[in-house]
Amino acid sequence: MTEAFARGTCIGYSTPAQCRDCLAAAVMDVSEGCGADTRRAGAWLNGCYLSYADTNATSPRERAFHRWFFDGDILPFRDNLDPTFLDMTNGAVAALAANRSRSGRMLAATQEFDDSANTGLSGRVLAQCAAGRAPADCVQCLQDSARAMMSCCWDARGLRESVAAVLGYDCVLQFTMHLASSAPSLASR
Repeated sequence: MTEAFARGTCIGYSTPAQCRDCLAAAVMDVSEGCGADTRRAGAWLNGCYLSYADTNATSPRERAFHRWFFDGDILPFRDNLDPTFLDMTNGAVAALAANRSRSGRMLAATQEFDDSANTGLSGRVLAQCAAGRAPADCVQCLQDSARAMMSCCWDARGLRESVAAVLGYDCVLQFTMHLASSAPSLASR
């Protein structure tokens, strides 16, 4: 391979130093685990994601790939919540677009939500896209990730706060959720 394209995304609220350290560890992980003979490789670590390829375009297979993680007692969800997750995501996507228009970059945005009338949940959505992604690709990745959230939370039970994240090759979508009636204010944290 004579040319390589890399993309890295730090997940959540890491400091620049934590982000840099995580991405450096991901580079080592990819280098040691994949070698120089692969056309595409990636590593998800606790706090970041890194991938490289011999092209800057996302392949259809990469575009379709999503991996989810959750922590805590996932809250009860009703059937058929795809529209709910999409609605919750739309506010963060709009904030991302506004950030892009101000800075020229589309990297991350957060949006609080209150869906207590439909699901009993409130919380915050964090939406992040890898640098260099076109706005339309970013939006598509985040919407696909919102649809993939159902795999995470389909059979969920519990009563306390939960954090669920969906990772794609081009974006990260993270929901911090709690029961609206018993939740502490996000501003008090």
